[in-house]
Amino acid sequence: MSIVRLAWVFPSLFLLLSACEIVSPSSGDSSIWAHENNSLPVVQGVRYGQLANGMRYAIAQNKTPQNNATIRFQIDFGSIHESDNEQGLAHFIEHMAFQGSEGLPQAEFAQLLAEQKLDFKTDFNGSTDAERTIYRLNLPDAQPEQLDTGLFLMREIADKLAFEPNLLEQERIKVFGENRSRQGPDWQSVRANTRFAFPHLRSTVREWIGDTQVLGTITRDDIFSLYERYYRPERSILIVVGDFGLDEMESRIRTKFNDWEKAGFGSAEPDRGRIEERGLDAEVFAHETLETKFSILKLVKPRIVQDSDEARRAVMVGAIANNMLNLRLDRIAQSTGAPFTSAQAYGVSQSSNPAALVAGGSMIVEAPPETWRQGLAMAALELRYALEFGFSQAELDAAIINFRTGMQKTAEEAENQHSAIIADEILRAYAGHLVYTSAQSELDRFNDLATELNRETVLQELRSYWADGDPLIFMSTNTDATAEQVKQTWLQAKQVELAAPVEPIKLEFAYTNFGKAGRVVWQDHVADFDIHRFRFANNVMLNYKHSAFEPGRVQVNVSLGAGRSSQPQNAPGLNGLAQYALMAGGLQKHDIGEIRQILSGRTVGVSAKMNDHNLNLYGVTDLDDFEMQMQLSAAYVTDAAWREQPTANFFKSVDDMYATKDANARSVSDWKAPMLIRSNDNRFGWPERDQMLSLKVADAKNWIGEILDHASIEISIVGDIDQDQALQIVAKTFGALAERERLPRASDGGRAVVFATDESPITLNFSGEDPLARVRMHWALPGVSQPGITALTRVADAILESKIAASAKVAGIRAYPISVFWELPEAFTDFGYIGLNIDVEPSKIPEMINVVDEVIAQMAQGQISDEEMLVARLPILTQNEDDIDNNIFWWKLASYAQTNSQEMQNMRTRQADLRAITKADLQGYAAKYMQKGKGYRVLILPTDSK
Repeated sequence: MSIVRLAWVFPSLFLLLSACEIVSPSSGDSSIWAHENNSLPVVQGVRYGQLANGMRYAIAQNKTPQNNATIRFQIDFGSIHESDNEQGLAHFIEHMAFQGSEGLPQAEFAQLLAEQKLDFKTDFNGSTDAERTIYRLNLPDAQPEQLDTGLFLMREIADKLAFEPNLLEQERIKVFGENRSRQGPDWQSVRANTRFAFPHLRSTVREWIGDTQVLGTITRDDIFSLYERYYRPERSILIVVGDFGLDEMESRIRTKFNDWEKAGFGSAEPDRGRIEERGLDAEVFAHETLETKFSILKLVKPRIVQDSDEARRAVMVGAIANNMLNLRLDRIAQSTGAPFTSAQAYGVSQSSNPAALVAGGSMIVEAPPETWRQGLAMAALELRYALEFGFSQAELDAAIINFRTGMQKTAEEAENQHSAIIADEILRAYAGHLVYTSAQSELDRFNDLATELNRETVLQELRSYWADGDPLIFMSTNTDATAEQVKQTWLQAKQVELAAPVEPIKLEFAYTNFGKAGRVVWQDHVADFDIHRFRFANNVMLNYKHSAFEPGRVQVNVSLGAGRSSQPQNAPGLNGLAQYALMAGGLQKHDIGEIRQILSGRTVGVSAKMNDHNLNLYGVTDLDDFEMQMQLSAAYVTDAAWREQPTANFFKSVDDMYATKDANARSVSDWKAPMLIRSNDNRFGWPERDQMLSLKVADAKNWIGEILDHASIEISIVGDIDQDQALQIVAKTFGALAERERLPRASDGGRAVVFATDESPITLNFSGEDPLARVRMHWALPGVSQPGITALTRVADAILESKIAASAKVAGIRAYPISVFWELPEAFTDFGYIGLNIDVEPSKIPEMINVVDEVIAQMAQGQISDEEMLVARLPILTQNEDDIDNNIFWWKLASYAQTNSQEMQNMRTRQADLRAITKADLQGYAAKYMQKGKGYRVLILPTDSK
């Protein structure tokens, strides 16, 4: 990692950067890289260049992962470059980049990706914002043929896109769908916020998603004209990082892109607008579905500086100041009776971009509707407190340790940094006029800074972006608050007299002794996966695998009990509350605020997840902090506090969710279908609002408390840690606990889930304004216990989705999106299904259902081509090969290495199972499980539809 990530993440203003993107270097810059005429040391091994046509490029050799490469192709062109009658076309062009070109017709696009083992969903994609369009391509097999393919795809995007009229219509529907999905009150609130803060910035009135009226009338000539004006070599930069030779890659780039020529000088840069200085001002955006949130913004004129040692030191000092302030705010939010539920401060006072317009301080505060005045006032007081009195030496010392620890870990990881991360950082450095430097050089700079850093320096930096004067305050809410009330609340908080600070007390972790270390009574070695399995005398199971994919990192998972299959069936929604209440309640000897204070500067943390088959306590740590990670995990198992106050935040967020559950077809689908498809099993999905809000923390404690006290424990440790060290620490923590149940135990009948049997479609309604309905179709599968069913389902998924999309297009039905999904849960081994979501105009539902039925009938008759088999199977095989090169795969496998040996057997045969699948197998699959009359259908319609 370089300073790039530090400069973009720590001081980034939550609101500012979303409204005013960092401006890319203009085509007229004489110095195209920030390291030119700069004394900061660049990362060695990166080769920078520029072709005669003006296209810039940067290439770097990197062997993580081996035989892989990453390509980034950026065009300095976004929504601010569009005229009034072109709004949305930059994003539209990005869509069309994946719909064929002169050298690659759309009909051949999917086949080429399959032949090169590329997955369109994960390996090749794009994005558009206010300033730029970026195309991203990951090459899993960076041999000459695939490297050529990658460069060929980017070269086609450069000036050879086809913009076929019939495909334009298809993509128009997709863009409309994206536009509709962003028109809810949350998005409207964000847009109102940016317009309030920056009424004179072009980026606030030029949404990248575009204007539907414009998008509905544009022609091929309109979009092609814009493409011709802005997709130009002098506006582009190509980044390629991976396992290849630099001379060879540079030659390939020159060969591919030297002939990219454009006459003239293109279009002039637009006027990006201005920032106006204002006094205290407020605006309220109210909607019944919104939570109460404040965006507090103090604008200052940015100091424009060249990237330098001094500038980077200022960034680090600002990050330290923000971190200390945010730790204070977090402690308040977690305390009993807190008037706000969360608060986060940001700030920046300088920029290395000559065109930067925005700097200042920002704070985001969320509060319960009934205490919004107190919450806003408390945030104002805490900010005043920091600006007037600064921070204690103890706070500064802890912040320095915390910051240094993070930078040390980053420097350690940089030796094996993924090519995609390197490519993205080079690109960000280019956009931000920053020198791409090494993580080690930044650590050295910080260590030098830390020797002279004092409280006054930190306070001066904090004050630099919360300068004299009052802020702009934007409130989104479901209350009847007014802008005048907001301003008066802020002004009244300014009049409160502040008391001098008291030096905080340093806390020590109270959970370091769990009793006599446990004894291993059984062990073996799964040789083909190199997983060592142990069982302690108290029945605690440990599965260990050494992995150096992430040097110094260790992933820890503690699996307890039988998960959702042990949930009481008379308490719907309890699983959601339980996992939140367990973590938020903290420990008996430390509340959550104290835990965060103790863990400051350490790579330790536990998150809870209630799965179908177990309760997971998961965390990622390193060698130095591994023992505390295990101590914290064991403390949650043995001494969870189940405090009521922090859980109030959960009920508030759930109440907000209920307000939007009927907003569109997708929301209704997500809320109700999981329970319906399981014959109304109320452990899945969400109950009625009043029933959910009637749940108590005591309900969660009664269920989860029993699991924590007695249920089976299976621990997986995967990472760069010695086996003996891992064993010794587990023995002192979990091995020292009282005896546990030997195996996961579900409740009576808990593993029984029944697929819905209704023959007639179920009709649901939504009340929002979205004109699209949703069709959900499901077909029962025998469950994960049937050999080969997973591989068959994965291939059927891919073929079904592509065939339905193609058939809908032929039938003239505009359906977006079409997605196939499936479940074969481990905990409910006799239950499974494959399903289909289609969003479509309500009047087209009968036609769309006929299309699906016809496609399945064709599959059941064996109408599956060799090309469809290739396109479906190759990406899955490739993904499986890539999976084994990361700790996540091994963590998942090791997590049930003693309680679910069948899954390990499935992993052994998954590639062979996929390769063995024939068209006859898929024909039999469709005929047996998916024929007409065997499915369960849910229609989700607008309220006024018949």
